[in-house]
Amino acid sequence: MQEITTYLAPRRLDEALQAMADGDATVFCGGTDLSPQTESGVRQYQAKLLNLRRIEGLCGIDAGANEIRIGATTTVSEIRASAALAEIAPVLVEAAERFASEQLRNAASIGGNICNASPAGDMIPPLLVLGASVELACVQGGAVQTRRVPLDRFFVGPGKSGKLPQELLVAVVFDRPASG
Repeated sequence: MQEITTYLAPRRLDEALQAMADGDATVFCGGTDLSPQTESGVRQYQAKLLNLRRIEGLCGIDAGANEIRIGATTTVSEIRASAALAEIAPVLVEAAERFASEQLRNAASIGGNICNASPAGDMIPPLLVLGASVELACVQGGAVQTRRVPLDRFFVGPGKSGKLPQELLVAVVFDRPASG
């Protein structure tokens, strides 16, 4: 078992991406899946533990005129309580209603639920129905670069995604559905 030697809780995206650049960090936000995975031996901690919870700009729901953007650290409880999402994408709010327990909804993030790439990921089916994409970020040449990947191409198998080790899922986005 790897010993954790460094704990980081950056406040800026570029700081987190720099910490991830060498691919040796265990990234977490709510940790609701990380703890059981490490305890069962499915995953091992890396020497560097990187907490995303405090990064500015990675939380919240932006219901724009054409596009809906949900930050990666937005909790399932925040999705469940969103009046905008209840109106725009009720299927997503309904999934959040049925997600585990209140304690887990308060800690679990939409980004973590997606990045686990579990066939049992509660928030994934409604996001697929909505035609969502994920926005991934990394540092290249000293600058933050992003790319979007449709969610239906992001998953490559159970527990596997197309996210590179140095990339961070920063948001899930989808077009505003037509009325009705």
